[in-house]
Amino acid sequence: VSANNYNDWLGFTADLTWNMGGATITASGYYHYVDSGASYLIQNFGLISGNQDTTSGSNPTFDVGVVQMAGASVYGSIYLTPEVEAFAGLDWMEVISDGFSSLENLTSGGLAAYNAYTSSDPYIGITTGGTWYIDGEDVKFGASITYAPQSVSPNWTTPQIGIRTTPAADMYVLRTYFQFLF
Repeated sequence: VSANNYNDWLGFTADLTWNMGGATITASGYYHYVDSGASYLIQNFGLISGNQDTTSGSNPTFDVGVVQMAGASVYGSIYLTPEVEAFAGLDWMEVISDGFSSLENLTSGGLAAYNAYTSSDPYIGITTGGTWYIDGEDVKFGASITYAPQSVSPNWTTPQIGIRTTPAADMYVLRTYFQFLF
């Protein structure tokens, strides 16, 4: 891989919020175009070796081509009481196209072992939950549950919010939080 390779990332996002007294509807969408001539592929917490010059001491990079992704979210919320808000929503994400076919012959099991972005099902997550405003915005408790009706590919793994790769359908994620501001 040439040292002159670089990555281009172009992303567009849009969102809309409609407040209706005690109810709110929010919608957002995004599109990403990534042309990656110098990507790192990581598996089992280590870099995957490939067609790079390992004698120079440089990090292994790969030209993974163009990846295009899109997604959207729609959520609604309503205050049941002045202190309790309920919400529900839907999230969708999909790989529109990928350039990973050129990487099929990587070592360490090839791209199938890495299993990112290739031929994945879209992510669909259905979420419902609520927030109890114990003392306004200063002290509040919330909980939500997300249901994914199909398997979740590594493309959508987001450990920060509990979304992990699943080989089978019917993933459930329960999240809770407590916020105390002073």
